Amino acid sequence: MDEVDHNAQRRRIAEIFGDDLVAVTRDEVGLASGGGPGDAADNASDQWLQENRPPHHG
Repeated sequence: MDEVDHNAQRRRIAEIFGDDLVAVTRDEVGLASGGGPGDAADNASDQWLQENRPPHHG
């Protein structure tokens, strides 16, 4: 398979399945912007999880 066929195949696969996974995740964005564990976004997420914890999880 030559380079042109390979590129066409990759474009076709991208059309069917969409883009690859994102290169940077949300938690990595916080680290890149100077935030980190314990920053405001992290605390908000923890608070949401605590507020929405099922009763059987104590």
